[in-house]
Amino acid sequence: MLIKATVKNFKSFEDLVELNMISSSKIRSHIDHKTKIKQTSILKNGVIYGANAAGKSNLVMFFDFFKWTLLNGMPAGEPNLFCRNKENNKYKATEFELTFTVNKKFYAYGYKAILS
Repeated sequence: MLIKATVKNFKSFEDLVELNMISSSKIRSHIDHKTKIKQTSILKNGVIYGANAAGKSNLVMFFDFFKWTLLNGMPAGEPNLFCRNKENNKYKATEFELTFTVNKKFYAYGYKAILS
C-alpha cells in the first residue's frame, strides 16, 4: 500500500512535492475510509484533481518513470525530464522516493539522478 511519494526537479515539479496518504485526525466519522497499520492511519483511496497544467499528468509520469527505472535501470541519454523552469535545474539532481507497506512493514525506496 502506498504511504507517500515525493519528487523534486522532475517535469513541472521544481521544488519537493509530496503525495501523502496518511490520514488526518479530521476523518473520525468515516472510519471505513482508512485502515490502520501499526499506529498509522492510512487512507484507502485518494483522488488527484486540479486545474489544467497543474501537474496531474506529470505525477502519473513520475510513477511510470520510477517503475521503469526499477525494472530496467536508468536509461542512457534520457530526454531531459528535469524541471525546465530554470536553466540551472539541468545540473541539479532529480529526487524520487516512495514509502509503502508490505505485510504490515514500512519501507522507503528512493534515488537521485541527474536527468540531463
